[in-house]
Amino acid sequence: MQSGAVEEWTIINNSTDFHPFHIHVNEFQAIEKNGVKFDPPIWWDVMLLDTMSTYKIRHRIGPASGKTVMHCHYLPHEDWGMMNLIDILPKSTSIDETPWATPIAFPNPVVGRIDRVNVNIPEFLTGRKVTIALHDVTGKAVSTQTVDPSSKRQASVDVSALPAGTYYLLVNDGGVYRESDMIVLVR
Repeated sequence: MQSGAVEEWTIINNSTDFHPFHIHVNEFQAIEKNGVKFDPPIWWDVMLLDTMSTYKIRHRIGPASGKTVMHCHYLPHEDWGMMNLIDILPKSTSIDETPWATPIAFPNPVVGRIDRVNVNIPEFLTGRKVTIALHDVTGKAVSTQTVDPSSKRQASVDVSALPAGTYYLLVNDGGVYRESDMIVLVR
């Protein structure tokens, strides 16, 4: 599901129990019960589903994004598994059509007397602490730093003391973003 989208769901209660149905984050509009339209549609936060009934609901997702749930508001039913996880994706995501134009790390390969590797940090990470780690081929971290991309969107890693070889750069915000790049040092 994507934040900002409008979805129409069919909710079926095929049991002989009533179920107070609830979707976290969003109110929803009941538009139909057992094929009969509500006129006008009814807005709900928690809607009691009649036994052996089918409802059609409509709702706008968001504005928040992330994980949330929909569930039966009757606690024993919730404990027995009448709960589903919903993952709401951000309203828009950007796709870099030319990633080679803005590499994560440069220069690459690192040749001769160059002693620093520059690291581009995506704009959407502004306001989050970002960890930049350089690992050798065994996986050992040879350099780690934490930066705040609010002040600048580029960081620099000192490679002057490292021997020639292959290294892996990992940029991670500890949450949703994790990107790596291979770096070759030629001395």
